[in-house]
Amino acid sequence: MEIIKKHIPLYCVFSWVLGALTIYWLFNRYAYIFFGIIYLALIFAVIMYAYLMVAWHRMAMDIRWDIGFCIAAWIFLAYAVIRADGLIPLVLIQ
Repeated sequence: MEIIKKHIPLYCVFSWVLGALTIYWLFNRYAYIFFGIIYLALIFAVIMYAYLMVAWHRMAMDIRWDIGFCIAAWIFLAYAVIRADGLIPLVLIQ
């Protein structure tokens, strides 16, 4: 009987960490979580971009697309968090 070894890709772990931090930040709005999300999203994007460039020839096409979409999503998440936090005071003033 063959045992199937399953592993969780690194980009999935990064996405889960960012997702959990973003949900926590939506309810609490602490500054250290705000900056943590931004820095982690950009650091994760840079790490996975470097990994993508180093291991390009060893990867299957679907993994390349997955990592590329994750990089784009993390950069968009950093932008969206900055944008959302900037809009909150305007909503509260009105």
